[in-house]
Amino acid sequence: MQRLLFAVRDDYRLASLAPEAGELVSRYLALRRELRDVKSYALQPYTAALSEVFDYFAQLLYYALDLLATSWRSARLQEQQEKVGPIGPQAQRLDRIVTELDALAAEVGPVGARE
Repeated sequence: MQRLLFAVRDDYRLASLAPEAGELVSRYLALRRELRDVKSYALQPYTAALSEVFDYFAQLLYYALDLLATSWRSARLQEQQEKVGPIGPQAQRLDRIVTELDALAAEVGPVGARE
């Protein structure tokens, strides 16, 4: 994803970025929908946090491409395009969530081993 954001900043052709970005946005939104299937009360804080992160990623990429598509219209939009960069704190948040879930999974053990 960061590679795509930097490509937006560097004014790559929209046609070359759109297919991959579209697939990625669709996948983030699909992941959000899949989180609704998690019924475990103990996992609800994680599913809520992941839903927020995936929504942020999808919106960030969607609007970055929209900016690329429209930045030719004004100098102000071009300035904003030049500011597009790394994902930021949400990437770190995702790393923390994954680390916590890995630790939780290690405590529980492999699925199917409890019988």
